[in-house]
Parts: sequence; structure tokens; C-alpha cells
Amino acid sequence: MPLQRRTSNLRLRALLAEARWSQDALARSVNALAAQQGLRTHYDRTSVSHWLAGSRPRPPMPELIREAFTRRLGRTVTSLDTGIADHGDLAAFWFASAQDDAVVRLATLTGAEGDPVHRAAVRALHYSPSVLAPQWTSPAVDGGAADEDPSPRGQAMQEMGRLYVFHLEAFGGGHARSGLASYLAQDVSQWLRTDSAGPRALFAGAAQLTHLLALAAADMGAEGQAQGYHQTAMQLAAEVDDRAMYAVSLRALSAQALRTGHPGPAESLARSAIDAAPPDASPALRAYLHAQSAVCLARTGARKAAVAALTEAERNVENGCGHSDGNDDSPFSAYAPADFTYQKAMALTALGERGPALRALQTSLRSRGPTRSRSRALTRARLAELHLLCGNLEAAVAHWHTLLDEAAQLNSQQVQSRLAHMRQELQPLRRSPVVGDLLARAIEFSTRTDHQKTH
Repeated sequence: MPLQRRTSNLRLRALLAEARWSQDALARSVNALAAQQGLRTHYDRTSVSHWLAGSRPRPPMPELIREAFTRRLGRTVTSLDTGIADHGDLAAFWFASAQDDAVVRLATLTGAEGDPVHRAAVRALHYSPSVLAPQWTSPAVDGGAADEDPSPRGQAMQEMGRLYVFHLEAFGGGHARSGLASYLAQDVSQWLRTDSAGPRALFAGAAQLTHLLALAAADMGAEGQAQGYHQTAMQLAAEVDDRAMYAVSLRALSAQALRTGHPGPAESLARSAIDAAPPDASPALRAYLHAQSAVCLARTGARKAAVAALTEAERNVENGCGHSDGNDDSPFSAYAPADFTYQKAMALTALGERGPALRALQTSLRSRGPTRSRSRALTRARLAELHLLCGNLEAAVAHWHTLLDEAAQLNSQQVQSRLAHMRQELQPLRRSPVVGDLLARAIEFSTRTDHQKTH
């Protein structure tokens, strides 16, 4: 077999130029870092020349090279930036980064999304419930929610969060996610490492933005990538004892486990989220966590416990936890009633209470604000599916026709998945005229969407 040719490491060469280092200087810095760890190394300019030509030193040298540039440049340099780490097994690299400190992990994982070389590969990573190691499910934080950061950087992060919530809801997860990833990888990661003023609020803001990026990845079907982001958000929250954000991250991992067909782990994560919440948690947070627990318990057949969790969530909703129109511009401080009634419907559906579930979905749909296009589409899809289960074919078809209208402006794989599910469910009824017309329209819509993706 012909030998595989090495590719010159242009990334490492660019870092050397940015650092204004000679090859000898890099070698000396790496040797010094190795000595601090009790390792004896004798790298020189020849060693660096080999790295520039494409050779890869064995661990832990890639990490020491990364750290040498981080200290020299005063910003977070990732293993992706150096071009040295072997990412042939990208999935192993992705989750091994959980051992990095929070800032390095954030820069590495968001940098992969913002890098055209690695973007397709990380988006294709598979979700793995086995990655949910004990440290992710054991509350390890002591504080409540972090205070808002009045600094210009903190305010910039808050505004970015509001802007991205709008984009996610109005247009779907496929819009602007690489831009948000680059913002986290380049600006936010550097602020976390260098800004000594208000680090707690900065870390909390970074956790919130990472959570939003995870939601976008999940909305586009990149569940493995979303899992890494959610775990990063939780790690950032734990760094500054932000129990509220830590609980939100656990709750998100629970929702993901349920969505990907793992109700047992989902229920465990939902319970851990409730345990992790601060003692003075707001009614909004308590409702948010207990509603998810209710859905998980219902899906696992624990009827009595599910009803109790749903009752507790409803009690907190009644205590006041959100804006009635569902257009809250601070998504981490309120739980919109439209979102709660959607979760309530999911729990009732799992409990076999179809009539009350239908009414809850109808209430949720009516309460969706004009900019909540994505949530409205997903709610309408569930409403149509439940109408079909109840034998209300005409009502289901009417909702699906409206959904096709709404889906035209959305770049959302979750919405596309609901439409694909609709086509599958209606195949046995395809000879019905109303169903036939709907299926023909759905096929035309799918063909047009696929064409747009490839052009």
C-alpha cells in the first residue's frame, strides 16, 4: 500500500507567527511545561519542524503545546487551533474534552462548529446516553443564580442571548448557529480567561449562550453535538456555583434523553435537576423542572408520581412565572405559560388522557406569540398527531396544512421530522381524498426543501 502523505500543519505555522516565536522558542516553552509536570523532554527546532510537516507527538505533548500558546498569546488556544491533536476518532476527542477546564472545553467545542474543516464532522456525531457519567448528574454546586453583569461585556452577552432566542424561535436552529459558536469561541472564551471583573456573571452568561447553541444544534438534529454543548454549559455553571443554570442544563439533558428514546436516563436526569436547584429557586424554575419530571415519569409508567409532579408544576405556574404571550426576552428568568401547557399536554398524552391533552395543546397554540414560529409549528404538529389518534382526521389534516404553510420560513430539522412522521402515519389512509391532497403537498414541500439544501 502507498504511504499516506503527511499534510503540512498550517495552523501551527500561523500560531508561531502570531506568537512571534521561533521554532526553538516553542520547543523551549514545551520543555519547560513538561518539566513542571515531572517529565523530561528534549524537544528542539528539529522536533518543531516535524510537527510543522504534519507529525503528531504523543500525549500529553499536544496539550502542552496548546498550553504554551495559550500562555504566550493571553487567550484560549485549543487543540483544534494547533492542528496537532489527532482527531481521527472525532467522537472520542469530543467527549474526552470533558476533562478540560470549562474555558478550554468551551473554546474547543464551539471552535469546531465555527471551523469549516471540522463543522460537518461534529454535526454528524451521534448522541450517546453512556456519556452521561455520574459527575454530570450529581449536583456539585452551592450557590444560587448569578447576578446580571452590568459591564459592557456582560451586557453584550445578554443582548446576544436575546437576539439568538429571537432567531431560534423565528427561523429555526439552522440560522446563525455558526455565528453564535464563533462568538463563544473567540470573544467569550477570551473574556473568561482574561477579565477579572465579575467572572461569576461572565461564566453564567457563557453558560446561557452555550445552552442556546445546544438548543440550536438539537433543533437541527445534531444530538451528539448538542449533548457536548449542554454538558459544557453545566460545567461553566458549576465553575461559579450557579445552581439555577446547573439545574437548567440537567433538565435540558433530560429532555434530550427523552427525545432520543431513553426514558430511564431522562427521568434520572430530571430528578437530579430538581435536586440541584437552589433552595430559593423561583416559581418559574421550579415549574420548569417539575413539568419535565412529570413528562418523564409519565413516559416510564409512574402514573401517581407523574400526576404529583404535574400538580407541583402547575402550583408554581399559578404563583407567577412568565409572560402570557410567550415573548419573554429573558428566557432564563421566566417560564411562559404556553411552554408549560405544552409540557402538560405531553405528560397527559403519555398518561392516556387524550381529551385534556388536546385542550392543553390548543391553549398552548393560542398563547404562542407572533415571533414563536418554531414552537408554534412543533405545537401544531403534536396537536395534529393527537387529533389523528383521537380519530379526528379532518382536524388533523387541517392542522397539517397550516403546518406546511408555517414550515416554509423555518430551517428546523425537528419540524422536518414531524412532517416526515406525518407522512408515515398517513400512508395507510392515502386513498382518502383529503389525505391524498395533503401527502402530495407534503412530498412537494420535502422535494423543494431538499433542493434548497443542495443549492
